[in-house]
Amino acid sequence: MLSDHHPGAGVRFHILGPLAARTEEGPVDLGTNKQRLLLAVLLCRPGKILSTESLTYALWGEKPPPSAASNIRLYVHRLRRALGRDRIVTQGGAGYRLHAQPPEIDAHRFADLVRDGHAAFGAGDPHRASQRLRSALSLWRDRPFTGMEDEPALQPEVDRMEEIRLSAVELRLDADLALGRNAELIPELVGLVAEHPLREHLHAQLMLALYRSGRQAEALDAYHRIRRHLVRELGLEPGSELRAVEATILSGGSFPSPRPPSFPGPRPPTESHQGKRPSHSVDIRVGSPGRVQ
Repeated sequence: MLSDHHPGAGVRFHILGPLAARTEEGPVDLGTNKQRLLLAVLLCRPGKILSTESLTYALWGEKPPPSAASNIRLYVHRLRRALGRDRIVTQGGAGYRLHAQPPEIDAHRFADLVRDGHAAFGAGDPHRASQRLRSALSLWRDRPFTGMEDEPALQPEVDRMEEIRLSAVELRLDADLALGRNAELIPELVGLVAEHPLREHLHAQLMLALYRSGRQAEALDAYHRIRRHLVRELGLEPGSELRAVEATILSGGSFPSPRPPSFPGPRPPTESHQGKRPSHSVDIRVGSPGRVQ
C-alpha cells in the first residue's frame, strides 16, 4: 500500500511523452535542460542510488566541466525546491536517489496494467484483457522523454519502453481478435505492418483478421509480401507462426482462439539486416536497477 509519508508523496511524474511533474498545486517547472535530464535519469532508476560519476557521464559524456559535481548538487537543490519536497532527491553514499513510488510514475502504472491484461488473457477473459491493455496504452502521450529521447543516457530506456508498448499493442490485438473484432482491426493492422515490416506476429494477426473477414486472397497476398520482405532483408524464410497461418488459410481450416504469449509478451523484432531472427522475450520491468552509462 502506498504510504502518504514517503519523501515524494503527492508528486506525479510523467515520462511517457514529454517529461513532466505535477504536485497538488499543479504542473512543476523543471528548469534547465541539464536539470531535466538529471531528473529523467533518476526516474529511470527510482529508489536506486546513482553515483555522481555515472550522473556526470549521463549529463556531459566524456568531457564534463570541472564544476560537474557542484552543478549536480545545484540541480538537485533546485529540483527539491521546485517539487516542494526537501527529501525527494537525497544524497547517499557517493550518489543520489530519487524517492518515488511506482504508482507515482506513469510508466509503472502502464506496466501494472499490462500485467493485468496479460493475466486476464491467460485466464480466458479477452474482454477484460482488452480493456486493461487499452487503459495501459492510453497513458502514452508520445515517445518516452519526448524532446530528450535521443540523449545517450536515456536512449536504451526509451527503446526498451517502446518495445514493451508494442508488445502490449500486439497482446491487445490478440484479445480483440479473440473477441471477433476482425474487420475493424484491419486498418490498424495495415498501418502497423507498414510501420514494423519485420515483425512477424503483426503480419500473422493481419492475415488472420483478413481471413476471418472473408478476404482469403488478401490474407495470402499479405503472407507473400512478408515472405518477400524477410528473404530480401534478412535472407530468412517466414517463421513457424506465419507458415502455420498460411497453411491453415490454404486448407480453409479454422483457427483456435489465440493463446497469450509467455509472460509478459513477445519482444518486438530488432529491425536489423544481420540475418538473425529476433528473440521473443521481453523484460517488462520499468525502472529496473542498473548503472546509467
